[in-house]
Amino acid sequence: MRNLETSIVNVPKNFSLKNDYDGCLAFFRTLLSSYVFHNGNLIISFEKCQQSTIACFSLLEVLLSELNLIKEKYNQSRYQTCKKEVKFIQSVKDSKTNKYLHSFFGIKLPEEQNDGSKYLKMKVQTGKKRKYFENTKARVSGNVTKFVNDSAQEVNAQLRLAGIRALGGMLGEVLGNAEDHCAEYSRWYVDGISFSEKQHGVDVVDLNIAIINFGQSMYEGFESTKNKNIENYSKCDNLYSIHKLLFSRNDHFEKESLFTMYMLNEGISRLKYKDESRGNGTMKFLKSFITLGSFGNIDHRFKCQLNIISGHTTLTCDNDIGIYEENGKSKISLNKEHNLKLLPDKEHLSYNSEYFPGTILECHIYLNKNYFYQILKEQQ
Repeated sequence: MRNLETSIVNVPKNFSLKNDYDGCLAFFRTLLSSYVFHNGNLIISFEKCQQSTIACFSLLEVLLSELNLIKEKYNQSRYQTCKKEVKFIQSVKDSKTNKYLHSFFGIKLPEEQNDGSKYLKMKVQTGKKRKYFENTKARVSGNVTKFVNDSAQEVNAQLRLAGIRALGGMLGEVLGNAEDHCAEYSRWYVDGISFSEKQHGVDVVDLNIAIINFGQSMYEGFESTKNKNIENYSKCDNLYSIHKLLFSRNDHFEKESLFTMYMLNEGISRLKYKDESRGNGTMKFLKSFITLGSFGNIDHRFKCQLNIISGHTTLTCDNDIGIYEENGKSKISLNKEHNLKLLPDKEHLSYNSEYFPGTILECHIYLNKNYFYQILKEQQ
């Protein structure tokens, strides 16, 4: 007789690829195997979860949507249909996690946690390689820019036309990168959520965006073109030779992680040998969001965090260690010395045991009414 008991999959304490890369990817693997191989319903338990981020919730949203599509197609061609359901247990540790559950999956907030804050959820945007007249990237870039602008209006500000065009153009380049790295027949996704709420007694908009593609990691893509992209690969290889001389028993980095950092520097791209204009889109996107999140420079409780998750690597930019200018070019070294010939900070570049098949760009910034209005006037 079949076992129809409910299966429970526990979410890790930190539902964050930045803070628990291996635990989160192990959770998603368990989730998929439980759904496919278990006959009963599935419960995803956030009971012990103390922290959640946009990237993990976006991955969960995408995977559950795809699993539901598979179930629907299966039921169309079977006499005995699959009636499997996915249910959730809320967190007893973190009200923000429950806000994510409410905004992503409609799970009602516990009454005592309904603090009157508001949220704006962007519908998941998706696309794949299409013919030139099906310009999905332009449409999605416009939708994401509108989402950012609508979120900013909660602090009584909005982007001017020049800012809207600039952000839309940068998003188009980033989505072009995501599309280039997608596996055949795969898709890319953009997801977003903003919360208008009071944190630490301060009114802020907590703005979160995730851009996801499945396929080769950044490093794998770069390695696959190194024989055609000799000049750019040599630049990275020379930097790696310099960094290897600085390695010690307690201070060393995997080649994949360092190359992922090198590739973000202005002028370096996997496809630079095909198109000289390539290699700047992601850097410009990161710079723009660090500027939007510069309230974190004034109040470190609201530091922005921009994570690039690819393959085994996590790379983090924030208000303390991010992007700087050198000889007219944007650089990223992930150290306080702003020196690409020195080793990066381990808190900002790490290698993990688990592997993510693709790349995620995760943006988390805070907008404050008074400060953001001042910055917007200065930097439009």
